[in-house]
Amino acid sequence: MFVQSCCLLTARPLALADLQPALKGFDVLGATEAQPDTHWAIGAPALVLSLPGHDRGRIIIDAIGERWPDAMGRPDDHVLQRAWGMGGFGPMVMPGCLERAGTQAWAWRKAGDAVRGHQGFVRIRLAYAPAEEAPPIPADRDPATELLGITRVAAKLLEVDGVRCWFDPNGESLRPAGFVWQALDFHESEGELPLDVWANVRVGKLDPEGQWMLMDSVGLGQLGLPDVEACFPADVAKLEEVDRWVRDVMAYLADAGDVIESGHAVDGPDGRSWRALKIEEGFSPPSRATVRFLPPVDDIPKHLEMTGSQAAQMADELRAAVSATIGLSGDLSDAAAAEKAAEGDDEG
Repeated sequence: MFVQSCCLLTARPLALADLQPALKGFDVLGATEAQPDTHWAIGAPALVLSLPGHDRGRIIIDAIGERWPDAMGRPDDHVLQRAWGMGGFGPMVMPGCLERAGTQAWAWRKAGDAVRGHQGFVRIRLAYAPAEEAPPIPADRDPATELLGITRVAAKLLEVDGVRCWFDPNGESLRPAGFVWQALDFHESEGELPLDVWANVRVGKLDPEGQWMLMDSVGLGQLGLPDVEACFPADVAKLEEVDRWVRDVMAYLADAGDVIESGHAVDGPDGRSWRALKIEEGFSPPSRATVRFLPPVDDIPKHLEMTGSQAAQMADELRAAVSATIGLSGDLSDAAAAEKAAEGDDEG
């Protein structure tokens, strides 16, 4: 059972031999052989590394000479569908994740080129080795340590010729190499988790006219946390202000844990108190739990205040009725500015 995963998109198909020189600083435990007559999704050869800090942690790396199968739930490839359903690409990976990541890579101008031009990908997944009389997933696991472990491996592999960029299919984030390296350096110096590597912040409209907007995160589930949704009238605050605020809330949750409950009030991006609601399923795919924030305004659409099964049903109806994602240009956050600064390092 894989508990974490990330990927690297490659400009051409790579082999494990291409990756091994970059892994000299890691504890490589061995390798698995290709399983004959077996679908690549479950039988590709792999390198096995140890996870620092946990004697049962195993990082499994394979190099796939196929384009990322974004419609992996498709019925015409039953083995691929089964591998995806069993978490073979990651615990929170949903069909369409790469397309959504490319659409919502606000400040990285070359993200679309990376998606369209990739000819393979590297999977980096984390699992725990079985132990006698021990649960499959250790009670003492730490998701942040797991993510840092696979991110450090990915950062070294981003130096390999032919590796194009970082792709976290669980957080639907595409990042150039320089951005990942800078985020890890900042973590090492300041201790701040590289959330902008693991998660994405997106924007969309909640009605055809765009009178109400949605800005949300995707990826905090990797840390065992709900994602963040801000639903607001378009004239309440500037998008860049909401963007910074959403990221601040994400950082607060990563530090404090899942502590925000329905009815709690939080200072919003406009300086007023915004009300929180715990939601079982957010508006935009992928399906996941969120904390939704609403500003103190009149005439809030009733469906924005629904919770439980009503919220899930409304989310399904809204996705069918409204084109939820829109493209943006320009700097929307410090993270966006950092991505622009890192563009020179994204060729791999």
